[in-house]
Amino acid sequence: MRRRCLTSSRGPSSEWLKTTGSRHSIIWSRDARLPKGQTSSTCVCEGVSCVWRVNVHTWYRSSSVASAKKMDKASPEPFPLYSNKALQTTECLYYTFDSINQDAFVQGLTPHYPIKCDVLPPQNIEEAQIFDGYWWTRWTSEHWEVALVAGAFYLVMIVGLKSYMAKREKFRLQNWVICWNFFLSIFSLAGCIACWPKFLVGSDAGLLSRGWYPSVCAHATSYGYGYSGLFVCLFIYSKLAELVDTFFLLVRKSPVILLHWYHHLSVLLYCWHAYSARIGTGLWFASMNYGVHSIMYFYFGLTQTGERGRKFAKKFAMLITTLQLTQMVFGIAVTVSSVIYHAQGRVCYVSLVNSGFGLAMYVSYFFLFLQLFLENYVFNKKGGKPVKAKAESDTLASAADATIKGRVESTPKSDLKAK
Repeated sequence: MRRRCLTSSRGPSSEWLKTTGSRHSIIWSRDARLPKGQTSSTCVCEGVSCVWRVNVHTWYRSSSVASAKKMDKASPEPFPLYSNKALQTTECLYYTFDSINQDAFVQGLTPHYPIKCDVLPPQNIEEAQIFDGYWWTRWTSEHWEVALVAGAFYLVMIVGLKSYMAKREKFRLQNWVICWNFFLSIFSLAGCIACWPKFLVGSDAGLLSRGWYPSVCAHATSYGYGYSGLFVCLFIYSKLAELVDTFFLLVRKSPVILLHWYHHLSVLLYCWHAYSARIGTGLWFASMNYGVHSIMYFYFGLTQTGERGRKFAKKFAMLITTLQLTQMVFGIAVTVSSVIYHAQGRVCYVSLVNSGFGLAMYVSYFFLFLQLFLENYVFNKKGGKPVKAKAESDTLASAADATIKGRVESTPKSDLKAK
């Protein structure tokens, strides 16, 4: 069976797509590539319909992936993911301060990214065979009910389970909590291994290889394929799983403070929106979060393994709080940078609506974490006197007990297990 896209300005009429049995199939142009700098697309079919999928680079022959890469290197661009004007339209959910309006804001609340606005540079061909992030972002954007129902259930669980446990004995579940925390630590470490190389030295938008601006503003295609794309996707959906943290707190009758439940709920909704909008800063947020969580969950797991584990974990208590604050600072810096680039008229594939949500979220997190940090490490709550250095690590260790083990020893409000 053969299908093809209709003749259009987005691609040559001779472009055919051959069914291979996969969910969607892509075949590259049999014609010689077009003149340097000319926009082109690839025919993509799903079910019975076919559409043109925009390519950042020029056409190339389908003889081999190697030849495609060779042709791509023949005409390198400084920032290839910025060059396609077809992606910088309201149809592709690209808004600037000049074009954004009330309708754009409403559309930005529940973004649906058209497939013809998805890009697939030649260097991502092999990665797309491992994982194609577009289809997951599309599913995410079309199923907001999952995040909303989960969020509503989460709030009901907090109120209902807290009331249910009020007159009942707490559950210890220590072994379950140990396994849960070490599992999340290992999962986060795997996320670091998958995301950090692309984040730091990626050929399209690596922070060290390309610089700050590309790392913030490049199209989501720069990280949405392959293993980095897979773990960014898992990062988004792991926010559903992390709601289990609060369940453990409730059944163990530990305090669930504002920072904890507000963080869990807002992160879930924000990540769902960010993935739907395909923001360029997504790899920043996933990489930072994976890094902090790999250490933090390991710390919390150690606190449950006995006295020796707790003593060892105390040495890293202040480090974890500092890392959390640092994550908030960089989150604010990255989000503000994307807004500034938009204001300067530079190309930046980050939704302004999402940036507004992200800035409000990160600023609120920063002040909540800062308040906790000052209470635990700088001033006590009664007299405003500096806390003795000897007690610094003990404070967070007590908070860890209150958060995970179900035992409040000295500072019941110091629940630092917020994600």
